[in-house]
Amino acid sequence: MAERRAPGALIVSRNSQTAEGLRLYFERSGVHATVVDRFEWTDDGDRFTAVVVFPDEFAAESATANVTQLARRFLRSWIIVVTSQTAHFQQFMAKLDPPNLGRLVVLPRPVWGWALLDRVLQPPSLGATSAVAPQDP
Repeated sequence: MAERRAPGALIVSRNSQTAEGLRLYFERSGVHATVVDRFEWTDDGDRFTAVVVFPDEFAAESATANVTQLARRFLRSWIIVVTSQTAHFQQFMAKLDPPNLGRLVVLPRPVWGWALLDRVLQPPSLGATSAVAPQDP
């Protein structure tokens, strides 16, 4: 049986208000959270059970490429994409390698903090089908 890791999140956002609010919410809920404002990460990513990315805050092409890199780097973590461009990321997800599909989740922006927290607290489902949350009407 695999050892369950303590929940931890890496938040990739250029919006300091969004990032800091989410970090505080996670911390109050018992999830260690780290905020970065760029896609470069040099520390050991194994301590994160989730990477929450806000790609709309970055150039579109670099955001897609960098989400791919995150999926390859954080092999044991959720990759949670919060975007207003859900259709773009759905198409992008279809091109990923099958092992990555079950770890990538696209949520429409705006999203409630509890919806993110629910996903962060779940162990990543390696090899499962992809998940895209429906847009609210």
